[in-house]
Amino acid sequence: MSGGEFEFNVSEPVKIDRGGLHLAYWKYRVNTKTTFPQYTRREYGPYRRYNDFVWLRKRLIDMYPGCLVPPLPEKDVKENIDKLFGSGGSEETALHKFRQRALRKFLVRIGAHPKLSTSTALQEFIELDEDELEKRMKEVTKHDSILKSGSQFKQLSISVSSRLSSDIHALTSAKTDEYPPEKQKWHETQQYLIKLENSMAMMRDRFEGVSKR
Repeated sequence: MSGGEFEFNVSEPVKIDRGGLHLAYWKYRVNTKTTFPQYTRREYGPYRRYNDFVWLRKRLIDMYPGCLVPPLPEKDVKENIDKLFGSGGSEETALHKFRQRALRKFLVRIGAHPKLSTSTALQEFIELDEDELEKRMKEVTKHDSILKSGSQFKQLSISVSSRLSSDIHALTSAKTDEYPPEKQKWHETQQYLIKLENSMAMMRDRFEGVSKR
């Protein structure tokens, strides 16, 4: 995929009040100009909240484990604000100025990276409107949860299968004349363990098939 350039700007803070102090949040307009060919338009300007940036960073870390993804500004940045702007004046205005600069710097560094700049996660972050991005975030979270559960189940089934194989080997290697009164019981137990091992393998294969859809 051929290269391109980005121009980012974070501005126009808007407070969203959902009926309580702890439910309110701020969102910012993220204006993007790009010459990358995979984008259908040259300019975008959706609103994004801080948690959207957090999601983008996490996605990039998951997608590119070998890359150093730039950090985000902390949510509680009062100490940094006091250093940059002083303790006087409007604290809220200073907060927005600091956060807008920091979020813009985050995007600029991603846009300048040869791999991160071409990621589908960044493209979704830039192109999708607020409702579309929220829907996409839920889909990714659900998919990641399925993959995590599948990985845990796979590890468990491998552990169980390994133990079953060991038990089966012990049973089949044992001399039957050592347990003459329980020969029939030994045979039934052997068959049960074999069936259980096969069932675990089938369940693992089916779960992996579902998680890849």
